[in-house]
Amino acid sequence: MDFENNIDLKGDDMPINNVRYFGYHRLVTIMDSLMLTKNIYDKSKVFDLVNIKDFSHVASFGDIGRGPKQVVRPGSIIVNESSKKIYVLDLGRYQFFELQIKKKYEESIFSKSDIVFEKKFEPYGSIDFFNDSTLVFSGNTGGHLIYLANKEGELIDMMGSKFYEKTMKMHEFAYADATTSEIDVKPDGTKIIVGYRLFDRLICLNKNGETIFDIEGDDLDPNIEDRLVGEVGFTSRGLPKAYLRLRSTNNHIFALYGGRKLNNNKDHISSHGKTIRIFDWEGTPVMKINLDYEIFDFIIDHENQRFICFSHASENPFIVYKFPDNLID
Repeated sequence: MDFENNIDLKGDDMPINNVRYFGYHRLVTIMDSLMLTKNIYDKSKVFDLVNIKDFSHVASFGDIGRGPKQVVRPGSIIVNESSKKIYVLDLGRYQFFELQIKKKYEESIFSKSDIVFEKKFEPYGSIDFFNDSTLVFSGNTGGHLIYLANKEGELIDMMGSKFYEKTMKMHEFAYADATTSEIDVKPDGTKIIVGYRLFDRLICLNKNGETIFDIEGDDLDPNIEDRLVGEVGFTSRGLPKAYLRLRSTNNHIFALYGGRKLNNNKDHISSHGKTIRIFDWEGTPVMKINLDYEIFDFIIDHENQRFICFSHASENPFIVYKFPDNLID
């Protein structure tokens, strides 16, 4: 894939203390000078607040446990930007819990959400708000790219046919792993982007489910179909991962990209990438940014024109990259 701009960036790692490593940490959202993160400092809490001026730890809240105002096993996290409510899918109970950050952080506690899903829909992967009343999520084993549901968990639409169908010989686990995807909704709610982790593919749909673009990359393993068929114990080891994380603005799509085979001996690095690919919403490659650190997640800090990244591969977990001079978003 050809990018007109191919830029190398050097990051600044932020020295901080008391951080837990080797978990499925996430950078959730930025609120003024604070960044909400998932499960980085305190293993008994779901959320941490970090000051993005000096990357100091501000507070931790949202108890993990089996009580009525606790989450057993935190999974997907979504933020309703209009209400500022934060929703967590508890994979232990298979229920959504909600939380609103209070001025006194210790008063920020979970309550059972009005969002209810039947387990058969299994929106345990990438999930987002399409609008205030509609959720969009990827369907790992269904016949469509994405599904839309209301807050009562009722399926209201299915968009985009999957480009790869499960064969009779293929184990269900292998198919689910192979078709795992990341999704993100354009902030104005008009388009949805879907990126596949094993199939090197980036697909954009409009709000009516029509395909805007479908980009197939160069790093797809030619033997992937042989690996998928008949392997009950299928793992993604030995196969290159492509799109690992998607972020978007109204101008651009930002995609963390792997594009290389996984390292069997360092599983905590296997879901990291060193490249951020940038596209416009018509699918035109705009810029490829080559990072000097492997990163697991990133978030866009618009006010300061930079990427804030999280990595398990550096001495300090937070790494900051200033936008290139020719990136205008």
